[in-house]
Formats: sequence, structure tokens, C-alpha cells
Amino acid sequence: MSFNLKLSAFALVSCFVIACGQGDKEGSSDQNAINSNTTSVPTDAAQTTAATPTIYDIWVLDSINKKVPDSNFFSHGTPYFDFNEAKKTVSGHTGCNGLTGKLNVQGEKLIFDSLVVTAQTCKNKDFEKKLVSGFKSGRTTYKIANGNLHLNVGAGTNLIFRKIRR
Repeated sequence: MSFNLKLSAFALVSCFVIACGQGDKEGSSDQNAINSNTTSVPTDAAQTTAATPTIYDIWVLDSINKKVPDSNFFSHGTPYFDFNEAKKTVSGHTGCNGLTGKLNVQGEKLIFDSLVVTAQTCKNKDFEKKLVSGFKSGRTTYKIANGNLHLNVGAGTNLIFRKIRR
């Protein structure tokens, strides 16, 4: 009887060892699967963050002809624009009045259509006049460099904007 007990104990221990060994192999293959998935995520994330810069975002004015405007220059806040790709529109604020309209991007050229500008009284309308006139002229061009949006609205007016969110 002690032989049968020893044989049963041996068989039980053998099964346990074999089962544990297979569990390690399964666990390691699962671990490899997890590791391979984990390593592919940063690669994909790096590819998406290195996407081509686009005008379709919200931009706030930083400088006019390479000069930072005085904080009192705009009576109703710093100009900003939201270029919306899905709606093909532009909306925002000129520093004096609100602005909305349709937008068509052709290469580096921006074509604005159906622009509507509110009519508030402002202390300095020169900037707004040049901006709106440039938008309506059909000669406004843009480029994105170093994460900034550079707009040339004509009449010697070059504007630099920075992205604020989206």
C-alpha cells in the first residue's frame, strides 16, 4: 500500500509540475502579446503626433509685422480665428468686431466668402480695415512654421498667430 501511495503522490506532483510549466509558457506568450501591443502604441502615437501642421484650428494673434501689439491696441480683446475644416468656415474676432464667413483653402491661398463683420464702434479700426480688406481681396496667403500661423493679408501686413486649443 505504501507503494501505491508513493506512486499516487509522484503522479500528483508530476501533474502539478507539468501544469505549472505550461502555465508559465502560456503566461509568457500572453506577456509577449501584451509587450508587443505596448510597444506598438508609442510607435502609433509618435506617428500621429508628427502629423502635418494644419490651418484648421483656433489661433490667437501674437504679432503684427513682427511687433507685439500694445495691450491697449485692441479695444475688445486680442484677435483670434477658428478655421473649421468640417464646416469650411472661419469665425473669430478682429480685436474690435466679430467675424464669420466661408473658407476655401487652395494650397497656401485662403479664399474667404460671405464675410460678415459686426459693426461695433472701436477706437482703432485701422487694423481691422486692413485685415478684412485683405481677407476680401482673395490674396491672403498662409504658412505654418515653428508651430505658428503666418498670414499675409496684403498691404504690407504680416500677422503671426499661435495655436490656443483644439
